[in-house]
Order: sequence, then structure tokens, then C-alpha cells
Amino acid sequence: MFFFFSFPSSQSVRTDFIGGEVLLPCVYSEKLSEPVTAFWRDKDDKVVLDIIESKEHKIDPKFKGRVVSFPDQYKTGNLSILIKGLRADNAGPYNCNIPKVDYQTKMTLKVTGHTNNIWLLRSVKVENVGEKKLSLFCFYSFFSVFNNESFTFTSFIVLLANSSKIQLELFFKTHVRMI
Repeated sequence: MFFFFSFPSSQSVRTDFIGGEVLLPCVYSEKLSEPVTAFWRDKDDKVVLDIIESKEHKIDPKFKGRVVSFPDQYKTGNLSILIKGLRADNAGPYNCNIPKVDYQTKMTLKVTGHTNNIWLLRSVKVENVGEKKLSLFCFYSFFSVFNNESFTFTSFIVLLANSSKIQLELFFKTHVRMI
């Protein structure tokens, strides 16, 4: 006698920060016959993405322009999505349903309010350019823990002072360096 047990559901937690992006996985273990249909929903049962007959069909305005799927992967069973520009209201449960094979996966998205970035003020140079005018050069380094991106920038600040106000001008020079 042979028994086959299928567990068509899975659950996981994904965490990212406001403004970041997150991959929500929906991967069926076998190839899918075309055309492929799948439905992504959020905590409010809003349409994150409908894939109907292997085409992106419907997206709620809340997600418009921020959800990416991978059409070349549909037939391999990969119906994962990437949500860009995360907002605090994106946090909560999500589910992906592939009705043709009775497969559903659920996950929870946690969106943190900070980026876990590190800022380091490396040096400051002050110059007196003339009466009532002061120049300040600041050199910073930045490192993002989430995407291993690093860059430095220099800000040049000119302070113009007179008896009634202080005027501030900012100039930024950015050098991007990937680690």
C-alpha cells in the first residue's frame, strides 16, 4: 500500500525597511502547464497582482508601479513577486494562490521604520572666506546593512550672515562605491 501526503501550504516571515524592496516567494515544486494563473492578495484582500493566462492582469492602485513578477519563470512554478518602495501600510500577511494545482503559500511582511544604515562624519574643514561669510566642508561615509551599498559624499555649506538673517546654501557631491 502506498500513501502520498501533500502539504500545499507554507508560511514565512519577510522583513525589510520603508523605501526598500522585498521578494515574496511563491514557488510550486513542479512545472506548470501553460497558461498559468495565480492570485496574490494582501491583508485587506486587495489585489497585489493577478496573473491570468500567464499575463499580469490586475494590480490594486496601492501597488501600481511597485510590483514586479517574473513571467519567464511562470512555467517553472515560480510566481514570486518583488514589491518595491515599501511603505508602512504594506506590512501584514500576503498569500499566493495557484488554483490549477491547489497550491497556496502564505507569508507575513514586516516593514521597519529604519534602514539600519550607518553614517559616519569623517572630517570637517572650516574656512573663513570673508567678512560675514563662512565655508564648511563635511565628508561623510554611508553604509547600508540591507543591500551592502556604500558611498561617500562631501557637503559644501556656505553660510552668509548679515544683521537680519542667515542664508544657507548646500552643494552635494556624491561618489557611489559598491562593496
